[in-house]
Amino acid sequence: MNTEDYYLIGKDTDGKRVWLEKPSWDCGWYWGFGYLQTMQGNREPSKARDLESHTHWDSRVAGSHKNAHDWFIETFGEPTTDIWDNPRKTKGARYCRFTDKQVWRLCELMATAYTLKESAEVLGRGKSHYTENPCTKVIKNTREAKRINSKVLPAIFAEIGKIFDEADKAEKPSKPFQGIGWREAPKQKK
Repeated sequence: MNTEDYYLIGKDTDGKRVWLEKPSWDCGWYWGFGYLQTMQGNREPSKARDLESHTHWDSRVAGSHKNAHDWFIETFGEPTTDIWDNPRKTKGARYCRFTDKQVWRLCELMATAYTLKESAEVLGRGKSHYTENPCTKVIKNTREAKRINSKVLPAIFAEIGKIFDEADKAEKPSKPFQGIGWREAPKQKK
Protein backbone atom coordinates (compact mmCIF):
# COMPACT_ATOMS: atom_id res chain seq x y z
CA MET A 1 0.00 0.00 0.00
CA ASN A 2 1.30 3.41 -0.94
CA THR A 3 0.82 6.34 1.46
CA GLU A 4 0.28 8.62 -1.57
CA ASP A 5 -3.01 6.78 -2.21
CA TYR A 6 -4.49 7.96 1.10
CA TYR A 7 -5.32 11.09 3.05
CA LEU A 8 -4.87 11.01 6.82
CA ILE A 9 -8.12 12.15 8.41
CA GLY A 10 -6.89 11.82 11.97
CA LYS A 11 -7.30 9.64 15.03
CA ASP A 12 -10.67 8.19 15.92
CA THR A 13 -12.10 7.80 19.43
CA ASP A 14 -10.00 4.62 19.89
CA GLY A 15 -6.79 6.48 19.00
CA LYS A 16 -6.44 4.71 15.65
CA ARG A 17 -5.31 6.62 12.59
CA VAL A 18 -8.05 6.69 9.98
CA TRP A 19 -7.15 7.11 6.33
CA LEU A 20 -9.42 8.18 3.48
CA GLU A 21 -8.47 6.35 0.30
CA LYS A 22 -8.12 8.67 -2.67
CA PRO A 23 -10.74 8.29 -5.43
CA SER A 24 -10.15 5.87 -8.29
CA TRP A 25 -11.97 5.19 -11.55
CA ASP A 26 -12.93 1.53 -11.22
CA CYS A 27 -14.01 -1.08 -13.76
CA GLY A 28 -14.30 1.62 -16.41
CA TRP A 29 -17.71 2.85 -15.25
CA TYR A 30 -17.80 4.17 -11.66
CA TRP A 31 -15.85 6.10 -9.07
CA GLY A 32 -14.58 4.26 -6.00
CA PHE A 33 -14.19 6.70 -3.12
CA GLY A 34 -15.08 7.38 0.49
CA TYR A 35 -13.26 4.30 1.79
CA LEU A 36 -12.14 4.78 5.41
CA GLN A 37 -9.35 2.47 6.51
CA THR A 38 -7.18 1.74 9.50
CA MET A 39 -3.92 -0.15 9.10
CA GLN A 40 -2.44 -3.00 11.10
CA GLY A 41 -0.18 -1.69 13.84
CA ASN A 42 -1.79 1.78 13.55
CA ARG A 43 0.79 2.67 10.92
CA GLU A 44 0.84 4.68 7.76
CA PRO A 45 -0.22 2.71 4.66
CA SER A 46 3.27 2.26 3.18
CA LYS A 47 4.53 0.67 6.43
CA ALA A 48 1.47 -1.42 7.28
CA ARG A 49 1.32 -5.12 6.42
CA ASP A 50 -2.41 -5.03 5.80
CA LEU A 51 -5.69 -3.25 6.46
CA GLU A 52 -7.14 -3.56 9.93
CA SER A 53 -10.55 -2.21 9.00
CA HIS A 54 -12.36 -0.96 5.91
CA THR A 55 -15.63 0.96 5.92
CA HIS A 56 -17.33 3.73 3.97
CA TRP A 57 -17.80 7.42 4.78
CA ASP A 58 -21.49 7.43 3.84
CA SER A 59 -22.34 4.30 5.85
CA ARG A 60 -20.51 5.64 8.93
CA VAL A 61 -22.46 8.91 8.69
CA ALA A 62 -25.77 7.10 8.14
CA GLY A 63 -25.06 4.67 10.97
CA SER A 64 -24.38 7.51 13.38
CA HIS A 65 -27.89 8.98 12.89
CA LYS A 66 -26.24 12.41 12.90
CA ASN A 67 -25.37 14.93 10.24
CA ALA A 68 -21.91 14.44 8.73
CA HIS A 69 -20.37 17.38 10.61
CA ASP A 70 -21.52 16.12 14.01
CA TRP A 71 -20.39 12.56 13.19
CA PHE A 72 -16.97 13.89 12.11
CA ILE A 73 -16.49 15.92 15.32
CA GLU A 74 -17.64 13.02 17.51
CA THR A 75 -15.26 10.63 15.70
CA PHE A 76 -12.17 12.78 15.15
CA GLY A 77 -12.38 15.57 17.74
CA GLU A 78 -13.17 19.25 17.87
CA PRO A 79 -11.92 21.52 15.08
CA THR A 80 -8.75 23.47 15.84
CA THR A 81 -10.67 26.73 15.38
CA ASP A 82 -14.33 27.62 15.65
CA ILE A 83 -16.48 28.80 12.79
CA TRP A 84 -15.16 32.38 13.27
CA ASP A 85 -11.53 31.20 13.22
CA ASN A 86 -10.93 31.70 16.94
CA PRO A 87 -8.37 29.17 18.24
CA ARG A 88 -9.80 26.69 20.72
CA LYS A 89 -7.89 25.78 23.84
CA THR A 90 -10.20 23.82 26.10
CA LYS A 91 -8.27 21.74 28.62
CA GLY A 92 -8.82 18.02 28.11
CA ALA A 93 -10.53 18.44 24.74
CA ARG A 94 -9.63 16.24 21.79
CA TYR A 95 -8.89 18.19 18.60
CA CYS A 96 -8.87 17.13 14.96
CA ARG A 97 -6.44 18.45 12.37
CA PHE A 98 -9.03 20.59 10.57
CA THR A 99 -10.69 23.93 11.17
CA ASP A 100 -14.46 24.07 11.49
CA LYS A 101 -14.74 25.60 8.01
CA GLN A 102 -12.67 22.75 6.56
CA VAL A 103 -14.85 20.13 8.28
CA TRP A 104 -18.01 21.75 6.86
CA ARG A 105 -16.46 21.95 3.37
CA LEU A 106 -15.29 18.34 3.53
CA CYS A 107 -18.75 17.15 4.61
CA GLU A 108 -20.44 19.18 1.85
CA LEU A 109 -18.08 17.89 -0.84
CA MET A 110 -18.36 14.27 0.29
CA ALA A 111 -22.19 14.41 0.34
CA THR A 112 -22.24 16.08 -3.09
CA ALA A 113 -19.85 13.49 -4.52
CA TYR A 114 -21.99 10.60 -3.27
CA THR A 115 -25.15 12.19 -4.71
CA LEU A 116 -23.50 12.80 -8.08
CA LYS A 117 -21.99 9.31 -8.18
CA GLU A 118 -25.48 7.83 -7.74
CA SER A 119 -26.90 10.22 -10.34
CA ALA A 120 -24.24 9.31 -12.90
CA GLU A 121 -24.87 5.60 -12.36
CA VAL A 122 -28.66 5.99 -12.80
CA LEU A 123 -28.25 8.28 -15.81
CA GLY A 124 -25.74 5.90 -17.40
CA ARG A 125 -27.97 2.83 -16.98
CA GLY A 126 -31.37 4.52 -17.16
CA LYS A 127 -32.44 2.72 -14.00
CA SER A 128 -31.47 2.00 -10.41
CA HIS A 129 -30.54 -1.58 -11.28
CA TYR A 130 -33.23 -3.47 -9.36
CA THR A 131 -35.22 -4.60 -12.38
CA GLU A 132 -36.42 -3.19 -15.67
CA ASN A 133 -37.60 0.42 -15.46
CA PRO A 134 -40.41 1.50 -17.80
CA CYS A 135 -38.92 5.02 -17.84
CA THR A 136 -35.41 3.99 -18.94
CA LYS A 137 -35.62 5.89 -22.24
CA VAL A 138 -36.54 9.10 -20.41
CA ILE A 139 -33.96 8.63 -17.64
CA LYS A 140 -30.94 7.47 -19.63
CA ASN A 141 -28.56 10.27 -20.48
CA THR A 142 -25.08 8.91 -21.13
CA ARG A 143 -23.81 12.34 -22.13
CA GLU A 144 -24.68 13.81 -18.70
CA ALA A 145 -23.31 10.71 -16.94
CA LYS A 146 -20.03 11.17 -18.83
CA ARG A 147 -19.89 14.89 -17.91
CA ILE A 148 -20.44 14.11 -14.22
CA ASN A 149 -17.80 11.36 -14.25
CA SER A 150 -15.19 13.18 -16.33
CA LYS A 151 -15.55 16.80 -15.18
CA VAL A 152 -17.74 17.34 -12.12
CA LEU A 153 -16.57 14.55 -9.81
CA PRO A 154 -12.84 15.10 -10.57
CA ALA A 155 -13.32 18.81 -9.71
CA ILE A 156 -14.95 17.83 -6.40
CA PHE A 157 -12.18 15.34 -5.64
CA ALA A 158 -9.58 18.05 -6.33
CA GLU A 159 -11.30 20.35 -3.82
CA ILE A 160 -11.31 17.54 -1.23
CA GLY A 161 -7.57 17.15 -1.84
CA LYS A 162 -7.08 20.88 -1.24
CA ILE A 163 -8.66 20.59 2.20
CA PHE A 164 -6.14 17.91 3.17
CA ASP A 165 -3.31 19.98 1.64
CA GLU A 166 -4.41 22.99 3.74
CA ALA A 167 -4.45 20.88 6.91
CA ASP A 168 -1.04 19.37 6.08
CA LYS A 169 0.41 22.83 5.46
CA ALA A 170 -1.00 24.20 8.73
CA GLU A 171 0.62 21.33 10.66
CA LYS A 172 4.08 21.86 9.17
CA PRO A 173 5.96 24.93 10.36
CA SER A 174 7.74 27.00 7.74
CA LYS A 175 11.05 26.83 9.62
CA PRO A 176 13.18 23.68 9.57
CA PHE A 177 13.46 21.64 12.75
CA GLN A 178 16.79 22.18 14.50
CA GLY A 179 16.48 19.49 17.17
CA ILE A 180 15.99 21.87 20.12
CA GLY A 181 12.73 23.42 19.09
CA TRP A 182 11.62 25.60 16.21
CA ARG A 183 13.93 28.47 15.38
CA GLU A 184 15.30 30.27 12.38
CA ALA A 185 17.55 28.08 10.24
CA PRO A 186 21.12 29.34 10.02
CA LYS A 187 21.82 31.54 7.02
CA GLN A 188 23.99 30.12 4.28
CA LYS A 189 27.56 31.44 4.25
CA LYS A 190 28.59 33.16 1.04
